[in-house]
Amino acid sequence: MNLRRWRLVTVRLKTLVDNRKLGDRLFS
Repeated sequence: MNLRRWRLVTVRLKTLVDNRKLGDRLFS
């Protein structure tokens, strides 16, 4: 299990979720 890779994946998911929340807030 590669910790560095897992860290990258979690950060990427977090940014995606944050972007989606921002988009919903802007476009709703």
